[in-house]
Amino acid sequence: MIIAQITNVLLSLAGVAAVIICIVMWFVSLIQSIIREDLKNHRALWILLIIFVSPIGSIVYFFMENRKKYGWIHLGAVIALPVILSAYAIVSYIAVLQ
Repeated sequence: MIIAQITNVLLSLAGVAAVIICIVMWFVSLIQSIIREDLKNHRALWILLIIFVSPIGSIVYFFMENRKKYGWIHLGAVIALPVILSAYAIVSYIAVLQ
């Protein structure tokens, strides 16, 4: 029972961290697309894509604009979130059965 509670706490913290990473990376992509001078012709397109197709828009922005390190971080957080939530649900269900 104690192990399930500890696991739930750790999974909760990991889920919160994944959400925070997604939000921070979204803001970073939005700010970078606004500030960058070399996006003169496509700035409005990138801003609209990042705002309305989030988080996919910011992931695409990072990969297309040669900021792959940020793209992998953001993609990892987006993929990790449903995995963490599923694991949390499974552990909670197992704890209830015991």
